[in-house]
Formats: sequence, structure tokens, C-alpha cells
Amino acid sequence: MLSATLVLLNGKVYTLNREKPKAQAVAIFDKKIVYVGENSEASKLVGPQTKVIDLDRKTVLPGFTDCHVHMAGFGRSFSALNLRNVTSIAQLKELITEKSQQLPPGTWILGSGWDQEKFDEKRLPTRWDLDIAAPNNPVVVFRVCTHICVASTKALEKAEIGRDTVAPPGGEIDRDPSTGEPTGILRENALELIFDAFPKASVEEIFQVCLAACRKAVEAGLTGVHWIVESPVEMRVIQKMHR
Repeated sequence: MLSATLVLLNGKVYTLNREKPKAQAVAIFDKKIVYVGENSEASKLVGPQTKVIDLDRKTVLPGFTDCHVHMAGFGRSFSALNLRNVTSIAQLKELITEKSQQLPPGTWILGSGWDQEKFDEKRLPTRWDLDIAAPNNPVVVFRVCTHICVASTKALEKAEIGRDTVAPPGGEIDRDPSTGEPTGILRENALELIFDAFPKASVEEIFQVCLAACRKAVEAGLTGVHWIVESPVEMRVIQKMHR
């Protein structure tokens, strides 16, 4: 009889199969599931080399598939400022200033996850807030929804966004009502103007951020993703990863 490579016993296994929604045990041979069912039957597949894990009623779920994820962007986020727990623009500025002190002048500073609804000031940050925080660096920070960002003056200059810049269709550039100058707030498709200004990453750099994203996805229990590709270069990276 076939001996399994791994047997999980005494678990709460949710199969997502309507005909048999729950089970106690899982047996795996050479990375493939060969049995899902009762402890008694799974135990028959235990051999001298089988690794057996007593789950002690812990839950087992099938692998998850994320149906919409920008893997390269996800990987890049690991090196960006995490702004999810920021509760004020003042705190946002402090974090950006701290980051700027670790980087040479002219180095881009990216951050994501802020939400003005959590801010004491109850408003969106502007380019002028970011300028105070890091006057010598281009800064771009993305709202938690990722459909809005704020860019500093240096970032706007890199992207050639000025008073006369027209937002692409489906996008919006917020402007000061008294001067017409951009406030640094870009919405929806206007974010493309900033993306185009970012320093172009090499194939190896994109490979490394995508690899980091895949590892993090596996850690979270994802066994598949619907990968939203940002560029032709990224397609080549995916092919390289597949090889």
C-alpha cells in the first residue's frame, strides 16, 4: 500500500465540497493530496517515513486565490513607508522627515496606507505638507484606496505637472482655488503622470520585488493569484520566475 509523505490527523478540515464539507484528516503524497476524510482511513497510509501531525482540532482550509493583486506593486510596498496607523498629518510629516534623514537628497520617498478620515485635521495632506517634511526629496504617498496620492513639489516637477497640465481622461489634478496651482493631490488616472516619472527599475529589481511578493503571498496561505501586470517588462519577469 502507498505510504503518504505527510498525514494530518484530528483536524477540523473544511473542504468546500458540498457533498462532504468537513473531514478529520488529510493525507499527502509527493506534494499532492491523496486522501481527505476520517482519521482511521488516513492512518492506514502512515508508513515508516511518513510525517504525522496531530492538529489537535486546529482548522485546515484549502489554499486561497487572490482574484486581483498587483504583485510588483505589492512587492515594492515592503520598502515603502507604512502609513496605515497614522492619525494626523503632523505624524505623517514626522515619519517622512525621519525617512528623508536616512536617504541621500534626491532619492524618492514612497509611502502608502494613509486615510484622512483617521487624521485629527480631517483633510487630505498637500504638496506643501510634504515639502516641509522632506524638502530635498521627491515624495509620493498613496491613500489606502490607492486611487489617490499626494506628491511633493519635487515629485510634481519630476513628473512635469504644473498649472497648465491637463489630467488624462478619468483622472483629476486638484488645484488651489485662488492660484490654480496643483495641490499635489492626484486622483484616479492622474496617478499615471507620477508613475511615469518614477525611476525605471531594472529587470533584476522587478524580479526581486515580485519574488518577495510571492513569498509573502505563500506565507499568507495563497496558492494562486490573478496577477495584474503593469508592464511588458513584468511579463518577462514572470516568464523568468516560471523558468
